[in-house]
Amino acid sequence: MLARYYFDGDEVGLGSFNIAVQDGPEAGQTVAHVHVHVIPRIRGSTAKDAETPSDELYDRMADEDGNVGGAQWDFHHHQLKQQQQQEQRGGRDQGEKQRPEPGGKFPSIEDCERVARSMEEMEAEAKVYRRVLEEMDAEKEEDGGRS
Repeated sequence: MLARYYFDGDEVGLGSFNIAVQDGPEAGQTVAHVHVHVIPRIRGSTAKDAETPSDELYDRMADEDGNVGGAQWDFHHHQLKQQQQQEQRGGRDQGEKQRPEPGGKFPSIEDCERVARSMEEMEAEAKVYRRVLEEMDAEKEEDGGRS
């Protein structure tokens, strides 16, 4: 559906997407919920130039441009300030919180320094994930399907 929306008719299969999940502050999450960025890579627009070592889009997502929590904080903080100005505070502190900071920036890796993983490494990783999913499924069954 997204490919059909973002990429021209006959070229639907030629487009690409990046998907970034932020599920905690260590992943750059600035809003207290899991959120996913689905980024269409449109040739001539948002596609990564294969000749460049870094991807500006990821840098921007991890910087102020991608600071969703900060933008929400700015909006609500502004509303709170207006409300506080209308009320007589009587010297009370309203418990202001700190504005979320952008984060989650990864060190830049030159494409020429990237090392492809072997099929055996990827199969071993998949086996670990499969085992974890089986354990989670077993726990869910033990819990009567409530997990």
